[in-house]
Amino acid sequence: MKTVLVLTNSYDDCHVEAVRKHLIEMGHSLVRLDTDSIIRGDDQFLWDYRSRRKLLVKSNETIQLDKVNSVWFRKPFGFTSTFGFAESIRDPVQRAALQKEVQDVINSVCITLDDRTWLNRPQEMFRARLKPYQLEIAHKVGLLVPDTIITNDPRCALEFCSLGATVFKPIAEPHLEYGDGSYDVDTTLITEQHIDRIDLIRSQPTLLQRYIQKSHELRVTCVGDELFIAKQTLNEASHSDSSVVDWRALQFNGGSSYTAGVLPSEVAAKIRSLLRELDLAFAAIDLAVDRDGNHYFLEVNPNGQWLGYTDEIGLPAAASVAKFLVQE
Repeated sequence: MKTVLVLTNSYDDCHVEAVRKHLIEMGHSLVRLDTDSIIRGDDQFLWDYRSRRKLLVKSNETIQLDKVNSVWFRKPFGFTSTFGFAESIRDPVQRAALQKEVQDVINSVCITLDDRTWLNRPQEMFRARLKPYQLEIAHKVGLLVPDTIITNDPRCALEFCSLGATVFKPIAEPHLEYGDGSYDVDTTLITEQHIDRIDLIRSQPTLLQRYIQKSHELRVTCVGDELFIAKQTLNEASHSDSSVVDWRALQFNGGSSYTAGVLPSEVAAKIRSLLRELDLAFAAIDLAVDRDGNHYFLEVNPNGQWLGYTDEIGLPAAASVAKFLVQE
């Protein structure tokens, strides 16, 4: 029997439990290290340098962390900066200090377990999530990438926008928080209103990309060499709304639906090459398919959500994750 350690938070149940079910069926076990449970004192963590022990105590069960066989770096630091990690700490100063302390502890555990099987190592995810870098590697392996510039020069931006329909995308942070409110920064089609304020980019490098007229989008969930393809299509009401640019906004309001999709073999081969270049065992990749059938790489999320694009539409990704974690 093998033991899989998942680094996550107590709000992340659906993905973890889906994989746990398959691990149990195969005769293995899964142990959760929920960072928010440690912060609340529900679970206890001990790193004892005298005996070289690293222990996790859950419901009076003691787990020796250095005895685990593989590690799944799921969501130990939550989904956003205010959900799933340290939101129980209200004072902003205490909260900021606590986040740094806990992150250093978890990252240190990761380094000491580096020789285990991983899905994925945090340092590899940190590098792979950098959009300028992933666009470079996608181009290197031969994937189609929409013409893109990153600049804080208004003149360069104006020249690029003049050559065709252009969208703005955030480079790093798609969520903004003001007080008690939070806002998503969607992919936005550049209009004359934005052009009139183009000088604002002087203070911040901005990603501008040629707009793709899509027939549909694909979410490709990659586990090892296995690819699970979900096709996103708009419903009739969304088709009539020409303002829809960022299809992610339609996922949870009935504006689109997902079904099992297909991927040309040459595109699939390039995606596998992309994962090898990025040193990733898992990734969620977004592709845009234009009206001529060309597949354009949009981005790779090395720790994205996947259950709604796989198992919930009949694609067995949870079983694939379980098998990967217990492979020799």
